[in-house]
Amino acid sequence: MATTKIIIRKGRVNEQGLTPVFVKYTHEQKSILFSTGQRIDPVHFDPKGRAKKSLPGFTKFNNLLEIKKREIDDIRLDLQMAKENPTVEAVKEKYLETHTSKSNERSQSALSYSAAFIAYKERHTKIGYDTMRQYKGFFKNLLEFEVVLKRQFTFRSFDQDWYLEYVDYLHNGRAKGCNPNSVGNKIKMLKTFLEWAVQQKLSSHTAFKKFSKPTNPTTIVTLSTEQLDHLLELDLSEHPKLCKARDLFILGASTALRFSDYNRLTEANIKSDHIIINTKKTSETVYIPLNKYSREILRRYPNGLPKFDNGQLNALLKEVGRHADFNEIVEVVRFPRGVKKVEHKKLFEMLTTHASRRVFITLSLSKRMLASDIMRISGHKDMRSFQRYINVSEKRLQEEVAKAWG
Repeated sequence: MATTKIIIRKGRVNEQGLTPVFVKYTHEQKSILFSTGQRIDPVHFDPKGRAKKSLPGFTKFNNLLEIKKREIDDIRLDLQMAKENPTVEAVKEKYLETHTSKSNERSQSALSYSAAFIAYKERHTKIGYDTMRQYKGFFKNLLEFEVVLKRQFTFRSFDQDWYLEYVDYLHNGRAKGCNPNSVGNKIKMLKTFLEWAVQQKLSSHTAFKKFSKPTNPTTIVTLSTEQLDHLLELDLSEHPKLCKARDLFILGASTALRFSDYNRLTEANIKSDHIIINTKKTSETVYIPLNKYSREILRRYPNGLPKFDNGQLNALLKEVGRHADFNEIVEVVRFPRGVKKVEHKKLFEMLTTHASRRVFITLSLSKRMLASDIMRISGHKDMRSFQRYINVSEKRLQEEVAKAWG
């Protein structure tokens, strides 16, 4: 049977005449002492394990002792509930785990756990190569911020004041300030890391839960069905590279595939009139029905799709847009270093590999496809992230207003 009681060590009186107070835990004739952090003159100590009323502030003192005693009792009960024998060694181990964790919050570098966090994400979550690379870049960024502030970040460092300093650093303290969406992505990764630390009992500090993720509307540039058809039929026979770049854009615009996925597409991914591929970014498998556009592009390349790097393809797509006379002016809103900036550019200047994915989503919506079906194809997991890509065309908006108002 286990017992827990408050004791003092009369033989360890200091120069002030005070002796330390301990919680004594006994189990199967073995005992261990846990410090309460309190000292008392033996004259004021009751052998029953309490301070006498002769001690000034005895009520508060006894409350502190009871809290410490209850902590040891709770550890014993937790072990018993887990059907473990609450031996002296087991209680000591659990006690040290708890107090080492609390000490780490105040003294040990939080970033020293970055490798363990990444290893955990790799083992237990479906996380793609690109996302993993972003996490590694994020931790490198935090290490740089430590150098700037000349102080080590513990888990207790991450409070509201730290958050405001970090956001300001991301906007203004680097050679190239991050845009708000990039800042928001870093805050999201930070909160994921700190939530993991709490779950792993490395930290009990939860001030990070109030960190907000700054975002600003992304300018969505898309094409109409007529423009996509024009692009498909555009004669680029004298410009072989532009022809290949155009075809890859149309493939993306008709499948919602990211550049990182259609750039590695092979015959093995084409089955039963579907593209089936495990996406590189999210490690999710998507099933994409082929349509007349995607079938035509795949037909043109029986020996495999052309290959470009992302930067090269983006440059070629702008030339494709120039040949297609995509000269309409579009308003582009950006937030460099968190400051709103409005620019006006020609449509062809905005053609990128990612724009093709947005074309698929916006055209699918205009053709009355259900958002849930589009998300299954595009691989979006929640409506909030999906919403960023929705750009309702003026024509569709006019139709919806007419339906509602006549």
